[in-house]
Amino acid sequence: MEALRPGDPRHVGGYRILARLGAGGMGQVFLARSRAGREVALKLVHAALADDPEFRARFRREVTAARAVSGAFTASVIGADPDAPVPWLATDYLRGMSLHRAVALHGPLPLPGVIALAAGLAEALVAIHTAGVVHRDLKPSNVLLTSEGPRVIDFGIARAADGAALTATGSAVGSPGYMAPEQVSGTAEADTAADVFALGAVLGYAATGANPFGRGPADVLLYRVLRAEPDLGAVEDAELRGLIARCLDREPGRRPTPDRILSELAPRAPAPEALLGTTWLPDAFSADIDRTPAPPPPVTAGTSFTPSRRAVLTVGASGLAGIAVTALGITLAKRLGGGDLPERSPSSATGSTANASATESAAVQWRREVPVTDIGGLAIAEGVVLVSGGSNGVHALDAATGARRWQVPLQPESSGIRPFLPLVSGGTAYLRDGRTVSAVGLETGEVRWTHPFPAGSGQHQAVMAAGRLVVAVSEAEAVAFDPDTGERRWATPVRRPEDAAALSGNLLCVVVPATGGRQVQALDVRDGRTRWRRTLGGYSRAGGVTAGDGAVYTVGDGRIHALAAAGGEVRWSTAVGGTPRLKALPTVAGQSLYLEDREGFLHCFDARTGKRAWKQAVSTTGEARDGLGLYGLLPLTVAGLVVVHDHGGSLLALDQGTGRVFWRVSAEDPLGRPPALTSGSLHVRGVNTVITVQVASGRILREEPAPLTRFVTAVGDMLYLAGDGEVTAMRPPAG
Repeated sequence: MEALRPGDPRHVGGYRILARLGAGGMGQVFLARSRAGREVALKLVHAALADDPEFRARFRREVTAARAVSGAFTASVIGADPDAPVPWLATDYLRGMSLHRAVALHGPLPLPGVIALAAGLAEALVAIHTAGVVHRDLKPSNVLLTSEGPRVIDFGIARAADGAALTATGSAVGSPGYMAPEQVSGTAEADTAADVFALGAVLGYAATGANPFGRGPADVLLYRVLRAEPDLGAVEDAELRGLIARCLDREPGRRPTPDRILSELAPRAPAPEALLGTTWLPDAFSADIDRTPAPPPPVTAGTSFTPSRRAVLTVGASGLAGIAVTALGITLAKRLGGGDLPERSPSSATGSTANASATESAAVQWRREVPVTDIGGLAIAEGVVLVSGGSNGVHALDAATGARRWQVPLQPESSGIRPFLPLVSGGTAYLRDGRTVSAVGLETGEVRWTHPFPAGSGQHQAVMAAGRLVVAVSEAEAVAFDPDTGERRWATPVRRPEDAAALSGNLLCVVVPATGGRQVQALDVRDGRTRWRRTLGGYSRAGGVTAGDGAVYTVGDGRIHALAAAGGEVRWSTAVGGTPRLKALPTVAGQSLYLEDREGFLHCFDARTGKRAWKQAVSTTGEARDGLGLYGLLPLTVAGLVVVHDHGGSLLALDQGTGRVFWRVSAEDPLGRPPALTSGSLHVRGVNTVITVQVASGRILREEPAPLTRFVTAVGDMLYLAGDGEVTAMRPPAG
């Protein structure tokens, strides 16, 4: 729950708006109060979507479906106006937390709790189906645990059982891992049996803490639903395991009906009235549900409504076309073919819950809309937040308050390169684009000087602070500028350097092509002269360089080499034992050197001797992909652990000394960027969320809704999130 922003509405359809609850692809959800004092969750659609006739028809169907359903375990519709200039829907406001969040925080439910939940959800499905509605998106985040019992919410992709079409022929809707096989393949109409399949998956999650089809990218989950058997080995009770297995039967006709489920559960389920509170839940669950903060005080300035720019996100996935993420689930814009899907994907997606829990919001300090539609980077330095992207250039915000400081336009269109993360040094931000390098005062945004970027600018560019100089490296030369005046101090030709340059003391090291292989070239940053060159033959696969402790490290042709920074002598050269990734870049941390190979293993070497310390499989797919993270897994070392993303989306913590996997958390971050670190906690992108993980145990402390977030970083005890159009600062939970 968040305080209202100045641009939020104060009254909608006779309801007084009190606070923000959440957001999704369809619109914004507010806590509101009727004239009689009744609290409601009011969904206000995005104004941009209100102009779409197809969307209005969809929203009208949602209202009709939700109004038709009544029952003890569903959320009632209080009011709606699908024909208003900005359509809205008000339902009972349910204080509590989602099943997804509760299990993530406290672990699986004990057997009596799962039985009670199964009975409540089965009764909810009876009410939904009796009204002639198929929910089609039952999942843990659409099940709320409240002080009045469990409730099924969000009929956003429900359809009438009489066959009224919701989407185009050949499409499927739902959430991967909870969609029935007939929904995934489109071979049969999803009817009430599809909700029973989803119920089985929800009960499996409640009983074990994991979806029966695992976690991972969307296409992997869909493939498993179609081809693999659910994993129910962790469900200890044989009767419950058998019930869940029958719900998950691939053949719709063999699944039990909700009425049949209620009959089977009757001897073990609590009395119906016992489910209308929290006594059926463990104490830890009940305590969180009862911890219901009051709404934030209203903001008095401003009354106009400015809709978020974030409407629908489309991401590509191997084997699938057009996965559209909304608050209502996932729409597959193309029916799956008959062939097998590969067990890997560069992205994944799930829906977000519209009726947000009152206990699930982090301490948001500020949120600011920023007109950046193609975000290229987020950096925080010297009390300033810098956001870059597209032709919108770089925007600077005050890190403490979010107040806008300045904006500098850049010129990416000349080379198709969007603005990069800036270098910040001594109160100056050094910005680069496809044409220029500029020095900008961090406080005021004053452009102190601009210089054309070195000749041959392209994808391999770098700007770094080197002593009292700013050095820029392009595909043709390295140039040093005076940081105060922009005066060009020296320029040295470099021939198509590989993907990174490294500083070691007064030396700038780059890897360039050479006769018979690749060559490390070391330039003195004080005058630009080449101090030494070292040719390393057979470099069919080369990477950049990294430096540490008086050495320069580079990778090529299956070997990792350590060169003395002072004179370029080879200290040691060790075979990796696997094929290093294309563009492989070793990471130095203390006395250890980490490198990923293309078979999905992370190698750890002693940086002083080259002796291998350990080798650990970190990819769940058995094969690393060059598309994830420019230089591989980018490990982070903290508290004796090495933390990396695997290529299936999980976050792994390995023992720094042995490589043993200490814990694994499914984060599903398709980009594999290193997590942000605050005291005792890691923060990483999930699917429309930011996940906070305790370093010591791997326990998920919080999963904060954050639609379309692309960058997560931390400074001190503050966490900063950035996505297209918005930057947020929040205080994360303590680790």
